[in-house]
Amino acid sequence: MLVDERLHGILYDLLCKFDKICEENNLTYWLDGGTALGAVRHKGFIPWDDDIDVAMPYKDFKKLLRLSATCFPETVELQLPKKCGQHFAKLRDCSSTFLEINEIPSVKYNQGVYLDIFPMVFYPKFSDAKRVRIVRSFLELWRKIQEKKRINAPIILDSLHFGLKKILWNICSTKSSGMYINPPEDNGYNKVHYLKDLYPLKKIKFEKGEFFVPNKVENFLTDIYGDYMVLPPENERKSHVKFFNANNPSLYIQEKKQKKNLAPVCIFVFNRLKNTKKTLKCLKKNYLANFTDVYIFSDAAKSDDLKNQKLVFKLRRYLKKVKGFKSFKVIEREKNFYIEQNIIQGINEIFTDYDRLIVLEDDVLTSRNFLLYMNNCLSIYNNEKNIVQISAWQPVKNISKYPKTFFWRYLEIGGGWATWKDRWEKFKYYETEKEALDDMTDREKKAIQFHDTFKCLEFLKLSPIPWDICWFISIIKNKQLTVNPSFSLTRNIGLYNGSHFSSNKVLKKNKRDCKIYKRNNFFYDSLITEDLNATAKLEYFFLERDYTDTLMLCCIKVLFLPYRVLKYFYKLLRRK
Repeated sequence: MLVDERLHGILYDLLCKFDKICEENNLTYWLDGGTALGAVRHKGFIPWDDDIDVAMPYKDFKKLLRLSATCFPETVELQLPKKCGQHFAKLRDCSSTFLEINEIPSVKYNQGVYLDIFPMVFYPKFSDAKRVRIVRSFLELWRKIQEKKRINAPIILDSLHFGLKKILWNICSTKSSGMYINPPEDNGYNKVHYLKDLYPLKKIKFEKGEFFVPNKVENFLTDIYGDYMVLPPENERKSHVKFFNANNPSLYIQEKKQKKNLAPVCIFVFNRLKNTKKTLKCLKKNYLANFTDVYIFSDAAKSDDLKNQKLVFKLRRYLKKVKGFKSFKVIEREKNFYIEQNIIQGINEIFTDYDRLIVLEDDVLTSRNFLLYMNNCLSIYNNEKNIVQISAWQPVKNISKYPKTFFWRYLEIGGGWATWKDRWEKFKYYETEKEALDDMTDREKKAIQFHDTFKCLEFLKLSPIPWDICWFISIIKNKQLTVNPSFSLTRNIGLYNGSHFSSNKVLKKNKRDCKIYKRNNFFYDSLITEDLNATAKLEYFFLERDYTDTLMLCCIKVLFLPYRVLKYFYKLLRRK
């Protein structure tokens, strides 16, 4: 299994930076394990190796851990043993994501490409058999301690036992033993090396540069691998990697960078308490929720609508108790704005203090990566003035086989969207159908309806005119594009209890419904051009009939068939 050349490029860059840090701080290190083997056998990386191993004396290792963060370039991060859950450290790249087979995306630690740094300690004069027995006992005791930590069980006695064993190990370990080893609780291989094979260190070629290895590196590698020049069988040439992205930082780094410049989230609500609870529950689970300002624009009911007044009151009472965000502010409308003016005025109010925002309505369930995706897009495409909006909902299936962004002229706001202040300034709300149509050319009218597959101009007959059709007209008139995900990061539950989709309440099926994509491995396309293939699939989606209504109608007819039969015989009897 060959490894992506970009991964080896990042790893080599990490090694060069680590070498420079050690040189500047007078630290001793040498290439270890597979990296040392690659240097000797391949003059560089083993083709299927996906990390770098270095080792250093324990005293230098401790000195490395004490170095200030300012000693390291901003592009890397020294991950301490406690963060790794091991007795070694890692130097992580901050611009990539690298997940091992047993890993899942996490915001708790950096998951960039890494260089392993192993400390080496002196080894007591024990026989081989005794060494194996002692190291195994260390490993078993350490495993028990870690297991009890996971289940929150008492670990005092085991920890004391472990501490006493370490003290005895240190007392018995002396430089005169002439041997060194990884810390016993971290040494499942039971490999012992000799100081006479180690010093003085020498440099050999590795890729484009030269780096330190043990003086008698042949003996060193024989201790680990035996006949190290023989290639292993193809079925044993395995890598650790499950997922790798050279250009997308891990969740931890994305969160760290974005804490200072996150877009606020505006949520527009009216009377649907159940939907609002679900929307906020999902949003609170987002990785950036604790660092995001949330504004709720709560519309009021009409003065003569007692039923909705009660529902609005219950909703506002719930909103006063919501926590889990950096800040949570509720703007209560004193009179009924209706959805159009509530959204338009709410966005204008937010743009007095911010230059970007994210918009949700009260019926949108979000992925944990929703805020990450939106903030990434807002940053990446900030200077692309041809892009006017970012969408998070993607009901059209099979747009792409890969999780990536793409661009088209279609406007999708039903599952969350985002924009910038300078783009919103071009928005114009039309009061009448005539005003809107007079402001458009015949070519623009054809373009907005996608070859008559999407009859959106018919919405201009409604009163008031939906705000989003006016926003769509602005995009078409200015020949702008929208950013869209190939897989949906949100789900619109308003399809089943909204005013426009009431026919689907029974079956809970709608062709616009979709599953939420849960992974954070999106590729952010930099080629800003309309995806004509995606547009063609969109037009087919518009033409495709939604058979759920027909199916529901059949079900209803079957359910009411006995009633119809009885009604028929009842009429016959009355005639007689």
